[in-house]
Amino acid sequence: MSVEFANRKSLLGVVKLERKLSEALGKKVDLVTEEAISPYILKDVLRDLEIIYAS
Repeated sequence: MSVEFANRKSLLGVVKLERKLSEALGKKVDLVTEEAISPYILKDVLRDLEIIYAS
């Protein structure tokens, strides 16, 4: 999952969120920010992007 945080999150905060999402969805979740996605695959990732929550 690509995520965008309103406020800066610590590594531990991101890991905690990954675990909660993994439990809720019943599958492994990897969270990354758009900046962390390799430029070689960014176009494909953005093409398939689906916003599931926005505030």
